[in-house]
Amino acid sequence: MSANISISNPENPKKVLMIAANPAVSESTGWPVRFWWSELTHPYWVFTEHGYEVEIASPNGGDLEADSWSDPRDESGYSVYDILSLGFIESPSMCPLLKIPNRSTK
Repeated sequence: MSANISISNPENPKKVLMIAANPAVSESTGWPVRFWWSELTHPYWVFTEHGYEVEIASPNGGDLEADSWSDPRDESGYSVYDILSLGFIESPSMCPLLKIPNRSTK
């Protein structure tokens, strides 16, 4: 199989499908469940840097919502040092990949 996938062959590029969780509520805790920015942005960066085409989807389709603590701009400061996610969030060309509007004014 790997012989059929070549980064140097633009007619047969490597591809990755990343799945991000749809918004939900945990049955065990009752807390809202959202995707975590760094769990999406860090692998995305590695894949694209190695020439993969990356598509982001969710099981139920539609807009995605990130956990607020995973947002480097969140007042909690929990993820304040995650500059890779911050760059993704602030980029007008990246947020459309998640069907999330650029929220630079969060």
